[in-house]
Amino acid sequence: MICTVQDDYDYDVMMGETRWVVRLNDDTEVFMDDNRVGINPPQAWLRLKKYCEENNKWIEKIHLQFRSHCEAIPSGKDGYMFCRCARGYFNSESTVHYFLIGYLEKGKLIMERWLSPELLRESVEERNINDYKDLIIYKP
Repeated sequence: MICTVQDDYDYDVMMGETRWVVRLNDDTEVFMDDNRVGINPPQAWLRLKKYCEENNKWIEKIHLQFRSHCEAIPSGKDGYMFCRCARGYFNSESTVHYFLIGYLEKGKLIMERWLSPELLRESVEERNINDYKDLIIYKP
């Protein structure tokens, strides 16, 4: 199950957390709805990947959103990947949260790391595609 309609749950996610929003090749808009009660797997990206593979769909556009702040990721790429990550510091109780958004460009995986929820791009680097192949949604 993918989330294609913004409901109360999705609105609460948008107001309290960073989320991704994608547009598929058939113009369907899909919203991140991680941890929705009763839905498995809880990660919306994994559900989206399965949906795309089973229905011959792919991502045309993706953006990140926190409340009214949106940041576009380059569109029309050969594939996209997403995962969350966190960084802690020794002798500190603080944890910094990130969204990792990758896209395939000329056979390379370009990874952008975005600070969450601020949506500040912290870095862009090339990564090994094989390390993320289970998370990439490919364009056929």
